[in-house]
Amino acid sequence: MWDPNVDINTFESTCDLSIIWHTPYACPLCSDADMGTSEGDCVNGLKNKTYYWANAYCYGGAVLLPTEVLECTEVKVNKNVIAIIAVVGAAVLVAAFSGIAYLYHKNKKLYSEYSKLKVNNVPMEEDNFRITSLDDEEK
Repeated sequence: MWDPNVDINTFESTCDLSIIWHTPYACPLCSDADMGTSEGDCVNGLKNKTYYWANAYCYGGAVLLPTEVLECTEVKVNKNVIAIIAVVGAAVLVAAFSGIAYLYHKNKKLYSEYSKLKVNNVPMEEDNFRITSLDDEEK
């Protein structure tokens, strides 16, 4: 507290004076940009759009808009469609895995035959090759 008997020069040199004054008038004026919206769920073709102050540090200015009721369309997901998509996806994965397993086995067999030729140091002549093609396997 200030004492009138204290010399003013002494007071200024030893004390710092700070004033905190809480008032809404120090805040900027609210505008439409300070508003946020929140939309509710679609119930019976209608949903609520509620406005709120996104910036809590404004005062006066724009007025908060009232809640609006909007028309909407409900999106219903059929569980049967989801089940069919899941079954088809699983079938595609099984087919892809089976194809990869078949190709792995076929190439493993071919590599095994190649390794035998290499180990035996058999000269590479046409008679020692087993030439295969897709047409030969189908017959």
